[in-house]
Amino acid sequence: MIANDIERQIAEGELVPGERLKTERELVVKYDVSKMTLRHAFDELIKKNVIINRYHQGYFVTNANIYRDKEIMGVTEMFARRGLEIKSEVVKLAKVFPDPEAKEMLQLKEGEWIYRLERIRRASHEVMLLEYANIVASKVPNLEMFNFEEFSLFDVYHKHYGIHVSWARDEISADWVAGKQAAILLDRKTGPALIVKNLSFDQSGTPLEYTTQIYNYKVFTYTVISNQTTPKYSAELED
Repeated sequence: MIANDIERQIAEGELVPGERLKTERELVVKYDVSKMTLRHAFDELIKKNVIINRYHQGYFVTNANIYRDKEIMGVTEMFARRGLEIKSEVVKLAKVFPDPEAKEMLQLKEGEWIYRLERIRRASHEVMLLEYANIVASKVPNLEMFNFEEFSLFDVYHKHYGIHVSWARDEISADWVAGKQAAILLDRKTGPALIVKNLSFDQSGTPLEYTTQIYNYKVFTYTVISNQTTPKYSAELED
């Protein structure tokens, strides 16, 4: 809870790179936790390079992380902004137990379920990305009744469940894909791809969805724009 809230403050510009966090005493009172619990949260943020501990000075927001400071939107909405209609092929939609990575990222307890939604996303008859979404099942009961070849996941969250994605964090990397993924995405046995791992939070500040998106490198790039105060990025499709 503490780590997520601090990351939310950074994402929303309440805390900026280089800014010092409040003192341990102030944060213990604010979150109503012990010093040990607070330090566990700090350790988690340090491991993720979100904050650093400067000896005898306190904890500071690092300059190494890039966060959204623009409207959060789903893939369907992002492509629509570029004048492209996204077509989806649902490969899988099932209620399952999460794998260890999804369980950790979504902060699930033993025995809690997720919905696993796997889709191939196309635009202009070309495969743009492969998408593997893990969604907390308790937040979206009966999700399987929706046809996600027709509906936007973000629209369903908002219109049917009253859920608003309040903030999100993306981890972006370049990697090599092979086998079935490369065949579908690139029409070859192996090749490069852009990997985006997105963790989205609802209006209560708790994890809602953890998704891996594998983008066709030929049609998608990330552009990073930085200034002296708040770094930001934008996602763009190649024209």
